[in-house]
Amino acid sequence: MEHHAKKDEHAYPIAFGVGDGETENSWTWFLERLREVIGEVGGMIFIFDRHASITKALSIVYPNVPHCICFFHLKQNLKPRLKGRKEVLDVYYKETYCSTSRQFDVEMDEIKKIHQGTYATLMSIEPERWSRSQCPGRRYQMMTMNIKKVQKTNFNSLYHEYYSSSWMQTAYAPATNPVPHPSVWEVPNEVGSVIVLLPNSKRQAGRPKERRIPSAGEVRR
Repeated sequence: MEHHAKKDEHAYPIAFGVGDGETENSWTWFLERLREVIGEVGGMIFIFDRHASITKALSIVYPNVPHCICFFHLKQNLKPRLKGRKEVLDVYYKETYCSTSRQFDVEMDEIKKIHQGTYATLMSIEPERWSRSQCPGRRYQMMTMNIKKVQKTNFNSLYHEYYSSSWMQTAYAPATNPVPHPSVWEVPNEVGSVIVLLPNSKRQAGRPKERRIPSAGEVRR
């Protein structure tokens, strides 16, 4: 479980559990323990795949919290029936990430024209579960998170005050003297006699990559 403190996709882990499998009993146990710790907070939503055990457990423990669907999992479910028709997935991406209901309606009309089967599937799943513009909660950019809880709450309450900026300022408040010239350093013999060698590594052939490799499930814009 992760908490998203800001809309710029900063994630903060808050809970994890070990179960005997993705069963209704395991998920119910985990969500009950989670509810004991954080309760039910306004603006909370859950983002999972469509596993039946998760859906059932959420309906028991968090019946009033929206259960949204992971963008990536739903896309993977749509792919087999599309047989390489990238234009359909492109429209699905637009209607998932669009910010207004008007834009959503435009994209849905488009996908209805080019692929009736996908349109029927998406409507049967309920758009408020997979589209940002239709979501009853504050989903922001949290569209592709796998097994993830999104909660809009006070981020400062989730970490110790030792990690706050005020404690950091206090730690560095005293004056810090500059390091003197090496000629006046007092180096013990056991330290000065140590020979530090360069790492035994070899640079890979070719030019360095200028763009990082996206992680699994990441959507590049």
